[in-house]
Amino acid sequence: GNRTILRGDSLTVIAVGTIGKPGEMSLRISQAGQPSQRLQMSYNPEQFEHALNIESVQNDFQYHVTNDGVSSDTFSVTVTNNPFITELSLTYVYPSYTGLENYTTSREKAIQGLRGSRVVIDGRASNPLDSAWIRLEPDSLRPMLVFDKRVFSDTLTLVSGGSYSILLLDHWGLSNSDTLTYPLTVIPDERPAVALRHPRGQTDLNEEMIQPLIYELADDFGLSRLRLNFRRIRPSGDEGKPRSITIISWPGGKKPTHVLEQYNWNFNELGLLPEDEVAYSLTVLDNDVVSGPKATSTAEYRIRFPSLEEIFEREQNNQDEIANELSELEQQGEKLHEQVKKLNETIERGEQLQWEDNQQLSQAVQQQREMLEEVKKLSEDLQQSLEQL
Repeated sequence: GNRTILRGDSLTVIAVGTIGKPGEMSLRISQAGQPSQRLQMSYNPEQFEHALNIESVQNDFQYHVTNDGVSSDTFSVTVTNNPFITELSLTYVYPSYTGLENYTTSREKAIQGLRGSRVVIDGRASNPLDSAWIRLEPDSLRPMLVFDKRVFSDTLTLVSGGSYSILLLDHWGLSNSDTLTYPLTVIPDERPAVALRHPRGQTDLNEEMIQPLIYELADDFGLSRLRLNFRRIRPSGDEGKPRSITIISWPGGKKPTHVLEQYNWNFNELGLLPEDEVAYSLTVLDNDVVSGPKATSTAEYRIRFPSLEEIFEREQNNQDEIANELSELEQQGEKLHEQVKKLNETIERGEQLQWEDNQQLSQAVQQQREMLEEVKKLSEDLQQSLEQL
């Protein structure tokens, strides 16, 4: 009958004649554009059949069997190849929170993408297909969509790594013999980063009870929010209930990937007493909606409410420093006064000032102005220190 075989395969034709009258049988083969061939078939008396084996068939042909001037029906032999993939492309559809645009490639067959991405696999086969399958290692096999006879497609959601291969089965029951296996790599969304730039280490509260926090945040695809975690610690070691507040958040729209900001933390509402401490840290969360927001925290730092004795000592030290600076300015003023006095005596004697003398006089006037400004500032600092006491 009609047969479809792989190119290069052998074909055996068997014909059964009339029992007891074997006669001679021959096989007539005709190919397009070629003269027909007549081949003698061998007889097997035990089976009452004639057979002929044709080695390494390369092209389509038609054949029929003749016996004593009688011919059989004419049959066709179709020669084909194993199906193989002629085209294959990958389209990456990234999670919406990343802000990345879709990407299509027909060069790279290995899949490598962010967790939660969808990868659309589109391909075309050499032969009309009956089915196509995708094998996902280590242990998954599922059918692909087949349309227009040769086109196949499937969509993967990247969750875990492994490898994949594509199996083809054509209309003649032939499968692709050169199945290639490609790696499948899932890239995780990186954790966000957070750093406290100021202050560092243990810090004493100032008289305004407000502590500026300068922080820096970064993430590969976007930040979600920043939390301040803290708890009060008494001098006895007793700790208050941990608390957490959101300093800043980005609830919708495009998320920033880098932030350098300052938050002024007001301690007046915490009810602190002298010598109390506040332990605190910062926690940043990213905008990963596939695996869930990932968090990163800083180390824990401490801010201390100084005792009254420490406040007085600090302000006393400030006043001592101011007094020392005023004393230095007084000495500089005396030297400047002597310099100007000498120049005035030169003028009173009617002597003409040299160029160098004029320069000294001009510099002396400028220095005197600067000293007056500095004395004014130190006086204001001193007054402010006295008011704090």
